[in-house]
Amino acid sequence: MNRGRRTPRNLILARTLLGAMLLVSVVLIFLANFVPRPADAADVREALEEAARNRVTRANAVKEARAALPATAPIPRDWKFSTVLDALESKGLRGLLFLVSSYVDSPEDISDATLSRLRGLLADGDREAPGNPFSFSFDVDRQSKQEVLARLRSYLAGLKALRDVEAGMDFGLCQDVVDGYASPRYSNIVNLCVLFAGRAVCEAQQGEQGRALDTCLTGFRVARLLGEWPHFYSYMERYFADHMMDRALFSVMDAGMLSEQDQTRLLEAFDGRKSSEGLAKALRLCAAYLEAGLEGEARGYPGFSDYGFAFTGRGSMERAKRIGVLLDRPPYSAAQELAQIGDHTMAGYWVNLLCDNGIQSYKMHAREALMGDIVRVVFALKAHARKTGAYPASLGELNPPPVPEVLDCQKVRLQP
Repeated sequence: MNRGRRTPRNLILARTLLGAMLLVSVVLIFLANFVPRPADAADVREALEEAARNRVTRANAVKEARAALPATAPIPRDWKFSTVLDALESKGLRGLLFLVSSYVDSPEDISDATLSRLRGLLADGDREAPGNPFSFSFDVDRQSKQEVLARLRSYLAGLKALRDVEAGMDFGLCQDVVDGYASPRYSNIVNLCVLFAGRAVCEAQQGEQGRALDTCLTGFRVARLLGEWPHFYSYMERYFADHMMDRALFSVMDAGMLSEQDQTRLLEAFDGRKSSEGLAKALRLCAAYLEAGLEGEARGYPGFSDYGFAFTGRGSMERAKRIGVLLDRPPYSAAQELAQIGDHTMAGYWVNLLCDNGIQSYKMHAREALMGDIVRVVFALKAHARKTGAYPASLGELNPPPVPEVLDCQKVRLQP
């Protein structure tokens, strides 16, 4: 009797399981229509191979430059840019970097808010790192503000590590920092630019405007190395590095009118920040890593997670290409396309992450490209004021207009 009663139950259970499997299959088939298709394997392979070739090319270029380094060079043959950047990892330098950043904006004083933050960093164990080439000790409680600033100016003016980086740039020894897809060392380039910005302001305060401009241009060259790291994060980092140098540059420009030759050098540096091609390549490589599942490996996840990364990264290449097409357009003219690209997909965590960060990188890139036009307008205004004794009431008075394709000189008016 018991066995006869169990048979219907087993049948009911089997039918229930079969029905559930059929229902799940139907749901999965339905959802599959909303999951992006993987990119063409050739596109993925091409992006990965190009990145590998570029790493080898840069590494070989540094080897050749190191071998050709003259005996009179101010740095030794075994000098490495990576060692300089690693030194900036020290927790003990946070107070210094914060102080320098504040100094760039306010070179004559240290605000009470800055002092409070510095005390907090020192209380948190942010002390001088012995042997670190960037070490700088100061005591905001025992030294006056002016004493701290005087020591800081002396430190920035004589910092050997910055001189070494300048020489390394000049001799071509700074191109091989990229040692893989994931390059956390690159975030330290922003810290390095903070110090270059501080030194530029220091030199401008000392009346050495030409030298200060050279320091700013070196800082821009250092920031440009971030474009050698093919990752969308690198262009966010580059924006912050360049923004730091811009803050110093405007202090240098306030010190006096630059010569026509220096203006040309500066505008050429700004034009070099219009890196549409570099960002497009970075987005494609990030997409290739996601489509191939290699993002998990780059982030240190177990190998079996590659499948999950690949599945949730499907559609990345298509999105990366769509962002790339917009790179030479200002964001306000591409708002609709950006909104469509940024639409999140079901079960697409990594492609969604790529879209969010890729769009943010694109907007930062657009700001970078605009800075050259802003500086052209500044130069035109200063030239007009020097010639006439006053700034114009409207940009329409500037003849010829400095940036005719961007500014509508008949509508834009200056604030009194």
